[in-house]
Amino acid sequence: MIDPILQKNIIDWFSRMDSYEKRKEIADERNKTELTNLVADINTILLKHNSNGSINNNQIAFNSDQIHNIYLKDKTLSNILFDTCFPKPTIKVFSHYTTFQAFANIVSSRTLRLYNLQKNHKAGEFAEFYEDHNIFGYNDKTKTLGIPTDKDSIMLEIFCLCLTAYGLDRFDTNKWRDFSDFGKGIRIDFEVHPHIAEFRKIYYPEPAKSGIPILKDIFTIIPTEYNLPLNFTGISKIGSYYIKNKFNSENEYRFLIKRTSDEYIAHYLQPVKVDDKVAYINIALNSPFADFEIVSIQPGYDFPNEDLADVEELIKTHSPETDLLEKAIDYSQF
Repeated sequence: MIDPILQKNIIDWFSRMDSYEKRKEIADERNKTELTNLVADINTILLKHNSNGSINNNQIAFNSDQIHNIYLKDKTLSNILFDTCFPKPTIKVFSHYTTFQAFANIVSSRTLRLYNLQKNHKAGEFAEFYEDHNIFGYNDKTKTLGIPTDKDSIMLEIFCLCLTAYGLDRFDTNKWRDFSDFGKGIRIDFEVHPHIAEFRKIYYPEPAKSGIPILKDIFTIIPTEYNLPLNFTGISKIGSYYIKNKFNSENEYRFLIKRTSDEYIAHYLQPVKVDDKVAYINIALNSPFADFEIVSIQPGYDFPNEDLADVEELIKTHSPETDLLEKAIDYSQF
């Protein structure tokens, strides 16, 4: 006699397969009869928001459970949305505020430490992006191509370096206070040459939680019109570039590496755990992901004068082409 639990599992499996086959048949028919209209509706939204490009029938599809480009070779829609929402930097030099010890490690080891999003995001931010744009499914413990797609799992696998636009904060002491040991640390100025697409300017919604208009439209109009959720390659990383409005004075850019990306190889980067959630990876200043050239160093306004010789020696020994600037000025005193 067959085991009752095994029997139930077999019946459930056939039931799911039967349901999937029926949904797949419906999707195949929709790809024949509705795809052209779907493409036209998406292109209307892209045009409305002045996106640089459009898609064709080979770049989006219906499947059993969603509208997507995930299993398609052509990722044009993903690239258009990514470039529209989060433009590539047009400048070359960026600043990173840090402690003296972190600066010493960067210069001497010629490596950068990138922490995962569990450390770099304020409470709730990553989830708020999906909430603000009516994007569902990121609370579910599901997988795509064997990779977990819930928000907590995604945040464990995305690592970032936070930078600010060089020179835009000359009179602002907030970053010295918040990121550089209250003015006792160091500002490192990098010339950045990215080799992957994940170096972008942060989007600050105005007002807060108002969302990005093009994404609000595409994730409202398309699922409503076609009664299926929309998904596209790259959606798991774009929430990293959407930050609460109250932080917009930072003029922030973020360089990301997603270890599970299918666009470049990064799975070999082994995270170093700090605690149950926070971890970091190390990458060389010159790596397959980007080239970071240190062009100048500035000690903070409260950097100890007796330690300036140590800064000079580190630069002389490990980065002699780097300019050492005078200590910063605490403009909050004026």
